[in-house]
This record gives sequence, C-alpha cells and structure tokens, in this order.
Amino acid sequence: MFKAEITKKSYELIDDGEYNVVFVGAEDFDGKYPGLNWNFEITDENDKRVSKLTGVNISSASNLGLMLTGMTGKTIAEVLAMEDINMVVNNLEGKTFKAFISHKESDKGTFNTLEKVYLKKNK
Repeated sequence: MFKAEITKKSYELIDDGEYNVVFVGAEDFDGKYPGLNWNFEITDENDKRVSKLTGVNISSASNLGLMLTGMTGKTIAEVLAMEDINMVVNNLEGKTFKAFISHKESDKGTFNTLEKVYLKKNK
C-alpha cells in the first residue's frame, strides 16, 4: 500500500516553433551524471512549462555552453572568462527569451523538447 496519493496528469504537447519563455531558474540534477535542470515558463501557451537538462561542463559544443551563450548573447570565450557563472545564471531569472521547442519521441512517449534558447531581439 502506497502512502502517497497517486494521481494521473495529462501531458499536453504544443506545436513545434518559436515561443516567448521566461527563465524561472536552474536547479541541480543528480542523476547518472551531475547536471542542471533549466526551467522555463512558456508565456505564449497559457504559462505551460518546459525544461532542459544540461551537463556541468562548459564548451562550445556542450548543452551548457550553448545555453549560456544563447541566454547571455556572449561568445563561448566570453562565457568561459566569467568569474562567477552561478551569479550570471541567477541574474537571468525572470528574464524573457525566445526558445525553439520541438518534440522528442521515446519509449515513454512524446514530449515537448527545448532545442534552443536565445536573447529576445528588441524591435
């Protein structure tokens, strides 16, 4: 007998495309390998959420490097030169970005996938 109440939640897919998102924070992910779970609210879709899991190593090819360069608008060399990356990430909380979201299929189902996050261009 389970002590916790088990509930079923429906998972709603959104169309592939570009969306406005607000960064709500990153948290440690303790899985097979250490990582960060980046959480965003999709403002164009009635405040649905999407997240991206990255590793903890910064390089031009790593998901973390791509996330930081996209969100700061800086080159990978400029990101690597930053003294306090944690402070940079904390200062990004609450800011609006553009994101490209698609779908990923796995044996567990089909899920919204955050492909890329980048600075929202001012018009």
